Amino acid sequence: MAVILSAIATPARADTTASFQVSATIEWGCEINGDLATGGETLGQYGTVDFGTHSALSTDVVTAAIAKDLTLVISCTPGVSLNMMLGAGLHATAGRNMQGTTSGALQPYELYRDAALTEQLVANQSFPVSFSDPEAISLPIFGRVSLNGTQPPDTYSDTIQLTLSW
Repeated sequence: MAVILSAIATPARADTTASFQVSATIEWGCEINGDLATGGETLGQYGTVDFGTHSALSTDVVTAAIAKDLTLVISCTPGVSLNMMLGAGLHATAGRNMQGTTSGALQPYELYRDAALTEQLVANQSFPVSFSDPEAISLPIFGRVSLNGTQPPDTYSDTIQLTLSW
């Protein structure tokens, strides 16, 4: 009888269920050197467009592609709409100019987004960047300088600000 009473005193078991929601939002984005880019970061130097060394008497038209700094790696979510914008440079007047270190003379140059030099990278205008490998994005930057044979011998340079957006 004690066994029967013990079974009766135990409350009946019932399975109860409830549900809860699990969610996440995954956004388009890019990483710079493996760190998430949130906007406003200063990344350092992306690369160099080096037109080489030429005689002060040269009237050549010289072209060069950017030599990317291999320590700066840009990667983005596949399918992201990546854009780049280049500033006018430190010595811009009616266009971009390199300035002589000691003479202060200006040497005009142009930047393009294609090797055929048909699509000029106008200062402060955003341009889309196409890429096939979202893990190793290279920005297309090509330059052209027309030497006029009258520039004083000097080392000419400029600094361009590069802005990426997505």
